Amino acid sequence: MQQQPSYHLSNSHPTSRLKSLSSFATVALSAALLSACAATPESQLSHRWNISSISGQGTLIEHTPWVEFDTNFDTHEGELKGHSGCNRFFARYKLKDGQIAFSPIGSTRKACPEPEMMQESALFKLLTTTMTLSSNNDQLVFTYNDQAVLTLVKEPETTEDKAEAD
Repeated sequence: MQQQPSYHLSNSHPTSRLKSLSSFATVALSAALLSACAATPESQLSHRWNISSISGQGTLIEHTPWVEFDTNFDTHEGELKGHSGCNRFFARYKLKDGQIAFSPIGSTRKACPEPEMMQESALFKLLTTTMTLSSNNDQLVFTYNDQAVLTLVKEPETTEDKAEAD
């Protein structure tokens, strides 16, 4: 039988006890915050995400690309579907140790004006690389060689989304 660790504050001066309690509370709060921040980004994937930047460039506002992830958390694999601002696309992906890798992309083949085609080309090129995935509140950041190359922002829920959830 293992003995439970005990925490004993000395019977010293009340100020010392307050400092000890304060230090303990600080450590406990820090641990709680770190564990909250350490929530895996893949656990947040099940939303619709607007792509806000591709290779450091903002996306076209009137043709905002988006993605949706469908993840099997048991296998750490899933399907991605989205819109590049020109064409719809889909791929499979695999998550492992904070890295995400995509299968070859399938897409529709509609021709669009040059800005949309350039945006699509840059996005599809990134989706051929293995990237590191991290999250920050309502944002997913994909990095390659320690540089943010793809930023996604969680699409706000609409009243229709909330009604469907009820």
